[in-house]
Amino acid sequence: MKPRFHDVAAFLDALDPPRREVVDALCATIRDAQPGLDELIKWNSPSYAWGELDLFTVNVQNRQQQVQLVLHLGTARAEQRGRPPVLGDDEGLVRWLSDIRGVILFPDLTFLRQNQAALERVLERWTALAGSLP
Repeated sequence: MKPRFHDVAAFLDALDPPRREVVDALCATIRDAQPGLDELIKWNSPSYAWGELDLFTVNVQNRQQQVQLVLHLGTARAEQRGRPPVLGDDEGLVRWLSDIRGVILFPDLTFLRQNQAALERVLERWTALAGSLP
């Protein structure tokens, strides 16, 4: 069974060094780009919320064995697979799983660094979208 983490520091401490490096950089990017978000552990992973609305979750337990950033709009809003996403992806980073849930894969720190500016734009646009929804 996976351990239950109470804070992001404990989560990071449990990761192997290469994955920790990517997750640490990703979390720092989110904190720096969107300083108004709350950082917490939810779904046993680092998550970022705006009040009660969950927006971003870092996933390291996946088939690809890569660090993923999940963009979502919490659990209260129903998602619809096969529908166009509520946000265009001008950056080409997001693989959309439904209209309100997308994933960005980070195979390594180099990829994150090469795409950091684009990632920051996605974070900004997703947060702005969430703030404009009823």
